[in-house]
Amino acid sequence: GLKRYQMSGVVYELPRRDSFYATGREIVETMLNEVVPHNIYKDQPPHHHNLSKIVSRIACHICFENLEKTLIICALAQRIIKDRKAYESAVAIQVLKSLIHIKDKHMEQRIESVTTCMFEGLEANAEYEKELLLLLGAMHGELLHRGPGSKRGPKDEVCFHAIIVNDLDKIISLYGQNIADSVKHKILGLVKSLLMIKKSPLSFAKSESNSTKMISLAYFGYNLQDLDFSQVDDNSVSQNDWCDYMNEETVKDKIFSALKNLYMNVVDVIISQRSEYFIVQGHNSILNSQLIDSSTFFEYFAAVRQCLSGPGAEKRIQCDKHWIFDVTKYILPAFWEIDNGGRNQHRSPADILKGEIIMFFERLAQLNSNQFLHAVLDGSMYSSSSLSGQSMNIAGKNISDPITKMMEVFVTSNNNFDYNNTYMAHFYSLLALLAEKNNNFSNSVLNHENWKWALRAFVLNQNVAKPGRLYNVILLNTLKYVEDNEKFRNSIFKTLIPNDGKDSFLEQSSPNSAALKLLNSIFDSEVLHNETQPNNLFCVSTFLSGECGGMSKISAVTKKVFAHLSDTIEHSTTQIVDDLYQCVNCMDLILRTLSRKDVKKIMTESWPEVDEVNSIFTQIITMTEEEWMSNDEENEHKRKLVSEIVSISTDLQRLLITASTSEGRRQ
Repeated sequence: GLKRYQMSGVVYELPRRDSFYATGREIVETMLNEVVPHNIYKDQPPHHHNLSKIVSRIACHICFENLEKTLIICALAQRIIKDRKAYESAVAIQVLKSLIHIKDKHMEQRIESVTTCMFEGLEANAEYEKELLLLLGAMHGELLHRGPGSKRGPKDEVCFHAIIVNDLDKIISLYGQNIADSVKHKILGLVKSLLMIKKSPLSFAKSESNSTKMISLAYFGYNLQDLDFSQVDDNSVSQNDWCDYMNEETVKDKIFSALKNLYMNVVDVIISQRSEYFIVQGHNSILNSQLIDSSTFFEYFAAVRQCLSGPGAEKRIQCDKHWIFDVTKYILPAFWEIDNGGRNQHRSPADILKGEIIMFFERLAQLNSNQFLHAVLDGSMYSSSSLSGQSMNIAGKNISDPITKMMEVFVTSNNNFDYNNTYMAHFYSLLALLAEKNNNFSNSVLNHENWKWALRAFVLNQNVAKPGRLYNVILLNTLKYVEDNEKFRNSIFKTLIPNDGKDSFLEQSSPNSAALKLLNSIFDSEVLHNETQPNNLFCVSTFLSGECGGMSKISAVTKKVFAHLSDTIEHSTTQIVDDLYQCVNCMDLILRTLSRKDVKKIMTESWPEVDEVNSIFTQIITMTEEEWMSNDEENEHKRKLVSEIVSISTDLQRLLITASTSEGRRQ
C-alpha cells in the first residue's frame, strides 16, 4: 500500500477489504482491552502513553461521521470500565476522552454517549477508589481546557461542560457512597472546575489529540490527494466555531445547591483529620511522622466562595436568613484546630485549606458582617462541640478569647511570596473589615502586636516586602488607622523610628516609600488634631529632638530621592516623583508647627544639611515642566505631584530665608 508521512504521524492508505477488518468490532475490542503497563521504569520510553494515543487516534478515525461505530466503541469501553481494574481500563477511558473532540454532525450525540458511558462507569465503581479516581480525573481534565475568564469556547468543550453541569447530581451522589477522602477531594475539584476561573490555571496538559479532521482514510476509501493534511493533528480551533458556555449564574445556582448540602460532612472530615494524625503519630512514636494533607478539601471552600460572588450571591442564601451565622459557627472549631495544627507542625506552613477558609470567612463577612461577627463573638457556640471548647496554646498561653484567637492565627509561610500575597492579604483584609464593624475588634487590631509585626515584615522590610495585594492591604489600612487613633499613631511612629531613631526605617539603602507615606500621615494627622488639642505633638517633637535627629534623617532621604530623580530625569517614574513629594511635604508639615525662632534654632543646632536641602529646593523650583514631564506628558497624576512639589519647595525656601534672617542673620 501507499505510505505517506505527514507531520509527526504516519498515514496509510489500505485496500477497502483490509480496512474493513482493521476497523471491525473484534479488532477494536482487542485494542481497547490492551493493558497499560503500570510498572514501567522511569528511564524507559513512555510506551503506555503512545499506546493510548495510537488507539485513541484509530478510534477517532473510525468514528468520524459514523455514529454507529461511536456507539459500538462506547459500549465496549463501558463494559471494560465496569468490569476491569483501573489500570486495565486506562486505554478505554483515554479513547472516550478523545471521542469528545471529534467535530462532525454527530458531535453532540457522541458526547452524550461518552458522558453516559462515564456516568455509568462511576455508578458501577462507586465503592472502588482507584477506578473512581481514574474516571473522575479524566472528566476533570476535560473541564480544565476552559481558559481563564472565558465565556465562550469550542463547541465540544461547551457541550461536555453543559452535560456535566446538568447531571451534577450523579457526581455529588458518589460523595456519600465512597469513604475515601481522595475520592471526595477529586469530586470537589471536578465541581469547582465547572465554574469560570478568574486567574490563569497551572499549566495543564493539552488534549492528547484533537480529532477535527482525523478520519479513517482506508475505511471511507478516500484518496490521499483529496485530503487537507494541514488539518491533521491541528489543536487550534477557529473562534468562529465557538459558542457560549452555560450562563455562569445558572451554573453557580446548581453548584451552590449541591455543595451547600455537603457542608457539615466536609467540616466533620476536616475535624477528624486531627484524630487520625495522632493515631499515626502514636503508632510510630515519631513527631511529624505524617503531616495532615493541608490541601484536602480546599477546593470545596474555593467553589462555595465563588458561588457567593456575582449578582446572584445574596439571592442564593436569602431563603435561609441565618445561613452565614450557622456556617460560621459550625466551622470555627475546625478552623481553630487547623490553626493549632500548623502551629504544632502537624500541617504544612503553606496551608492551602486554611487560606481558603480565611477567604471564605472574608466573603461571609462582606455579605453579612453582623451575622459573621455574632458567630465569632457568641461565647455559647464554644460548647456546641467537644473540640470547640479547647483553648489554643500560643507561646505557653492558653487562649480562649475568639478575638485574640483570630488576631493570632498562624498564616505566614516563610519564603513563599505567592502564598503570603494570596492568603495573608485576605486575612488582614478580614481583620480590617471586622475592625471597621466592631469596636472590640478595632481595639484588638490597634493594640495587638500582630498588625505591627505584619507592617514591619511585609511593608517596611525592603528585603522581604514586594508591592502586591498584601502590601497594599496592610499599608492602606494602617494609614487609615493612623488618622483616627492617637495611641495607634504614636505606636506606628515608634515602629518607624524605634530606639530614639537609631534603627529608623528611613535609613535604608534605598528610599522606603511606605515609611515616607506613613510618616506624612502621622504628622498630618497630629497637626490636624493639634488644632483642637493644642500642645499634643508627641511625634513631631520626638522627631525633632536631638536624640532622634529627624531633620537629618528626612534630609538624607530627600537627597537620595532627588539624586535618583536627577539621574533618570528623562525617564523618571511617578513613584520617584511621589517619594520626593512625601519628603518635601514631610518637612513642610514639621516646620509649619514651629515659630520662626524655633525653625532657626533647628537650623543652627540640629540640621547641618539645611544648606544642601535649600539647594535642592532651588533646583526643584528652577526645573522646567518639560524636564519634569519628559516622555510622560499624558500622566496627569505625575503633573499634579510636580505642581505640589514646586509649590511646597517654594514655600519652604521662603520659610528658611525668613527664619534665618529673624533676630539676626544665621552665621
